[in-house]
Amino acid sequence: MLFSTAVGPGLSGKVHSKRSIWTLHSLALHTGEDWNADPISQALWSGELSFELPNLKFFTSSHCLPVGFLRAFQASKNISKIHLCETPMLHELDVTTWLQSEIWPKLTKFIIWHSTAFESSASVHGLLQLATGYGIKMRLNGHLNELYDGSKNPNKDKDCGEKHDKKHDGTKS
Repeated sequence: MLFSTAVGPGLSGKVHSKRSIWTLHSLALHTGEDWNADPISQALWSGELSFELPNLKFFTSSHCLPVGFLRAFQASKNISKIHLCETPMLHELDVTTWLQSEIWPKLTKFIIWHSTAFESSASVHGLLQLATGYGIKMRLNGHLNELYDGSKNPNKDKDCGEKHDKKHDGTKS
């Protein structure tokens, strides 16, 4: 269970906690279930459910949480580091919107590890430049569509740690 509050249809409100680190790993993917029919997912996507965690500084998630789940943490304004791994349906536009709207004003580090491809080296470079402009060190681990056709995934069975063969963080290895 994600949190101990009873949840059900019509769920709305804010979840409060004194946690400074929130780590979610190896959560089951709801295959065969429609995320749009799930009451908790609907509450997350609509903004009815949010996590207002004033002490939260580090947020890490992995293994198939929908990108909408991160949107529920918009009220947690003290987040300084976000590490996303295997976030389905994460698009360049999502990251661009988060950076430009400065949802997390204290964000200094944003790490994304993705086995699905980034659009191109130009899009990766654009995200890195945008993040730098906001004072955020961004690290993108994964592969590029233009370099990799997806038939084999060299990182598939690796964990979501910060050590991967292909890193794109704007620095030379």
